[in-house]
Amino acid sequence: MYCYIECYQITKKIGLAEALQHLEKLAQNLGGSNLDFWEQHLPTDSTNPNTP
Repeated sequence: MYCYIECYQITKKIGLAEALQHLEKLAQNLGGSNLDFWEQHLPTDSTNPNTP
């Protein structure tokens, strides 16, 4: 799951619409409703360089 979260962070940052659409479908398959699913799983540790 970490790979998908990292992918979401990168595609959101660069605005890659097609990848975001696929991630939204994946989130729905995993029980989420939209891209907020990935937002809820983002790391919150301020020491993590991947934290937005």
